[in-house]
Amino acid sequence: MNIHYNISMPAPHTHYFEVSITISKTKRPFVDFKMAAWTPGSYLLREYAQHVESYHAKANKRDLKVVKTAKNTWRVMSDNAPKFSFHYRVYAFEMTVRNNFLDANHGYINPAALCMFVGGQQANPVTLTIEPYHTWKKVTVPLPGSKEPYTYEAPNFDVLVDSPIEIGNHQEFGFKAAGISHKVAWYGLADYDQEQIKKDFKAIAEACTDIFGDHPCKNYLTKDYTFIVHILDKKFGGLEHLNSTSLHFPRELYHTKKGYARFLNLTAHEYFHLWNVKRIRPIELGPFDYEQENYTRSLWVAEGFTVYYESIILCKAGLVKNNKLRKSTADRITLVENLPGNKVQSVTDSSWDAWIKAYRPNENSPNTTISYYSKGALVTLMLDLFIIHHTKATQSLDDVMRHLYEEIYKKEQRGFSESEIKKVLELVAGKDLTTLFEKYIYGTESINYAQYLNYAGMELHSEVKETPYLGVSTVKNGKTLKITAIRKDSPAYHQGLNVHDEILSIDDAKVKDVAKLIENYEVGNELKVKIRRDGNIKKFLIKLGSNPHVTYKIKMQKSRTAAQKKAYKKWLRK
Repeated sequence: MNIHYNISMPAPHTHYFEVSITISKTKRPFVDFKMAAWTPGSYLLREYAQHVESYHAKANKRDLKVVKTAKNTWRVMSDNAPKFSFHYRVYAFEMTVRNNFLDANHGYINPAALCMFVGGQQANPVTLTIEPYHTWKKVTVPLPGSKEPYTYEAPNFDVLVDSPIEIGNHQEFGFKAAGISHKVAWYGLADYDQEQIKKDFKAIAEACTDIFGDHPCKNYLTKDYTFIVHILDKKFGGLEHLNSTSLHFPRELYHTKKGYARFLNLTAHEYFHLWNVKRIRPIELGPFDYEQENYTRSLWVAEGFTVYYESIILCKAGLVKNNKLRKSTADRITLVENLPGNKVQSVTDSSWDAWIKAYRPNENSPNTTISYYSKGALVTLMLDLFIIHHTKATQSLDDVMRHLYEEIYKKEQRGFSESEIKKVLELVAGKDLTTLFEKYIYGTESINYAQYLNYAGMELHSEVKETPYLGVSTVKNGKTLKITAIRKDSPAYHQGLNVHDEILSIDDAKVKDVAKLIENYEVGNELKVKIRRDGNIKKFLIKLGSNPHVTYKIKMQKSRTAAQKKAYKKWLRK
């Protein structure tokens, strides 16, 4: 069966892509076309079929019957025609890395959200032709081209899905790093230092490659790597692909020092995914089932390892100083250890429940869940320092990553199982990790950070300020002040306030900002709180508690042993 996609955009200001799939060299009574429900790297059923409309099919100018048989499946009654085409339109006006976008300025395609697949034929090679709007001259796609203009080839549907597309009049430039050509498609910001981007991206690419000793793109399809960068109004995100990435970053932050540092963190994160996730992957994540959830307990490895390494990479690349690495680590400890959900959900459960919890947060999420990104990164810190210490700084987590890449991905061409990640960690560390896994990975015990930081001559400092505490988050909408979240075990939690309560007054005075008002009180003071709930007025007398928030800092020990100095140097990858 030959499968060819044609994508056009005759009126981009209406936000519609026109898609035609031509099937040839087959004779079947019917063919099922299916739209994916999610995209790899973003673990939520997004039901892309909701954006499909105006579908029809033809064979030699003859209309064919099309029947929708499921929420994401269209059956074309092809009547054994040797060649026919299925046409449909897709509304594209969500500017995220996991969806499609089209307006008068440019187009962006995430193929999972645009290109239906033929049921049972995902392994088939496909070709793709892009017809840009007539005033647009550039198409960036990380696929090999053919002799026809704007026509590309993919060996299977999985590779097509992993090939984001930018269409318009964006800027394009390139550089070479780690022996690989890199292309950049840049949209949304004209005022930027292109040479600085090349320099910093190059440093990130080479730091990542140095960890593994091999660049996967050297023998993959186009033998290069593509960045699609969108600098937009208040958009942030990234999505990894087999030989490319899409990056979205807020325009207002890009030109600030802190903002640009965060942009480089995002870049390092997504580039590291070229190995970790796209090659080193949980075995459950591939081949993909695009129609339903693909569950795994190992997203803490896929994302937690990657979050941890983004800072390591920038330090290794010389883009951040050593103290910044310590600060970002301390800030992450502060974030995680102050969340009640850290004592409720393990990183393995967090991974498993990504489909129903991580991407669907509500007002109670901080009380009941933890992120496999942030908590996963702290587990990774512990594992890295454990390995460095027990191997006398001859090994690190880098050796674990290389083993997974060389022995499981390259030699066996598969993902790792849940048990294998533990075995490889134990192999490199030379120690049994059963207790550590039970406590901190499958369990919810707080990590003994001081112990692991001490291995590298660092010490953890904590600070608690005795300030009055109510435990609510609020939002003001016009004259209305409503509670949006209540922290578990806070005074508000135990003394009766609810999310959605409208605060009418505190101590008989109208309130604009609860946090600022409470600063005028002391721990133990009682507040008369008047609220409206479901149309009824209620009054509460609430005693303020002491804010339990702990701030952590990591400092170097004044006196360090030779072993600690060696371990610290190994941790910095110096």
